[in-house]
Amino acid sequence: MKTLAWVLVIVNQSQIVSDGDLTYPSLQKCQMYENQINRPLQKIQRYTYEAHCRPIVVDKVEDD
Repeated sequence: MKTLAWVLVIVNQSQIVSDGDLTYPSLQKCQMYENQINRPLQKIQRYTYEAHCRPIVVDKVEDD
């Protein structure tokens, strides 16, 4: 059975740092980590990381 999951994609300037490693079953959980990475950092001028959640379709693991 297929289900929707969310991948947290982390980018440093234009280079993808993490894509596919961090997968979450709910959008809320993914957005929580996305917001922590994208939080405003006025004191740190060189902070170049950003993140976004991307949907993917995965096979759902069914319990017996």
